[in-house]
Amino acid sequence: MLYVNEHTQNELFEGDVADDVIRSFQPGDYPVLTTGNGTLVVVSGHPAERGTFDLFAKAMNRPEMLTDPRFDTVAKRLANLGELQQFVRDWAITIETAEEIENTFAESGLAMGVLRKMPDLADTDWAHERNAIISIDDRSGGTFRIPNSPWQFSDADVSTRGVPKFRGEDNAEVLQSLLGISADEVAALTESGALSIRLPKK
Repeated sequence: MLYVNEHTQNELFEGDVADDVIRSFQPGDYPVLTTGNGTLVVVSGHPAERGTFDLFAKAMNRPEMLTDPRFDTVAKRLANLGELQQFVRDWAITIETAEEIENTFAESGLAMGVLRKMPDLADTDWAHERNAIISIDDRSGGTFRIPNSPWQFSDADVSTRGVPKFRGEDNAEVLQSLLGISADEVAALTESGALSIRLPKK
C-alpha cells in the first residue's frame, strides 16, 4: 500500500528530477536472482540508486565497479541497467544457497527474500505461526484455503470468520430490512438486471 502512494505521488510530480535521483522504483527494477541451487531470491534495493549501488558492489566484492565508466553515475547506471543487472545475476549463480547469499547481502546492508510459490509459502513456519492461511467451508461438503486477515491484536480477534456467501445471496434480506422493499420488488430488480445474484445449482 505504501508503494501505491509512492508511485501515485511520482506520477503526479511535475518538477525537475536530478540526474542522480530515482524517484520511484518499478517492479522490474528489483533484481530477481537465481542461486547456484536454483532458488529464486529478490533484493530490496535498486542497483542503480545512489548509495545502494555501492552496497551491491561491496556484496559482490567488485570495488572496481565503482569507477567503471559505465556505472560511475546514476544516469549511466540507468542507461546500462540491463548490463548492471546481468553482472549481479552472474555473481548470484556462484552462490550456492539462499541462506549464503542472504548472509552476504546482509553484511553489506542489503535485504532480500526468497521467492516462493504460494503453496510453498503457505506451508512455511512463518505462515503457520501467523495463521496466515486458513481453510473455510466451501458449502459443498469440502473446504478451500484463503488468506487470513493480516492484522493481529492482543485483545481482538480480527481473523477471517463466518460462512462465505454466494453473490447476491442476501440481496432480498438486506433490501427488505433496510429499505422495506418487498420480495416481488426484489424479484423484479433481479429480473431487470439491476441486482445480480448467482447461487449454486441444486
